[in-house]
This record gives sequence, structure tokens and C-alpha cells, in this order.
Amino acid sequence: MMERPVADLPPSAWDVIDASRRLSRRLATRLDEALEELEISYAQFEILELLTRDRNAHAAAIARRLHESRQIVSRLLLKLDRAGLVELLPPDGGVRVPLVTNNGARRIRYATEATAELRAKIAEVSPERLRAFLAVVASLEDALRPPPGRPWWFG
Repeated sequence: MMERPVADLPPSAWDVIDASRRLSRRLATRLDEALEELEISYAQFEILELLTRDRNAHAAAIARRLHESRQIVSRLLLKLDRAGLVELLPPDGGVRVPLVTNNGARRIRYATEATAELRAKIAEVSPERLRAFLAVVASLEDALRPPPGRPWWFG
């Protein structure tokens, strides 16, 4: 019996996991490198950017949106506050809402410029392939969603 060439075999789950990790690491590294001169991490930029779209976001809401723990997001918000990029308003009903400062808005503009080359590289991939990629990611997210009633961080 003749063996099938490796290219004819369907990708294994480990192939998908490995490819996902490689892309995630490469993106994170390139984003952090692009933002290094601005003295801001991609995680901090992501929070600032999210705050410009949702002015009522608080640490727990940001954590849910980014699939991070509330403690990690709270620590990042404190760093952004100390850097003068957000202002943590006094607690209202136990919740502190961060507001992006003028310095934070300026840093977002600089960070957007700093990541332009990376975003342009991604845009070089054909729209059809990008749509297919996003469809595959959505399918995998659906397949890996935790069962109802379990917190996202549990599964």
C-alpha cells in the first residue's frame, strides 16, 4: 500500500496549536518592538485603544473583553495612570473608571503611526485570504468555547 504524502494529510490539532502560537508570538514581538520607543507595551496600547472606543469601561469589563484577569488589567491601568496616560476616577459604586488623558490620546496616535508598517504588511495579504483566516479563527473560537455556565478563564 502506498503512503500518502504529508501534504495530503489533514492538519492535526497540534499543527493548528503550533501555528497559532508561532503567529501570536511573532505578532506580539513585532508589536512590542514597534512600540518600544514610545515606552509602552502592546498590552497597554490595547487597553488605551479600547478605552477610546468604550469610555465607560472599567477593569473588569476590559478584562472580559481582552480575556485577561481583572488583576492583570488593574495592574496595567495603574501603570498607565502613573505614566499620565489615563486618569483613574474615584470609585463610583465600587468601580473606578479610567479616562484616557490628553497625553494618552497623543500616545495612541504615536502608537498607531509606529505600528503602520506592521499593519501594512498584514494588508499585503489578499482580502480573500484574510477573510478565510478570520473565518477559521471564528470557527476555532466557537469550537473551543467553554460550556455554558463556566467562566471563560476556567476552560
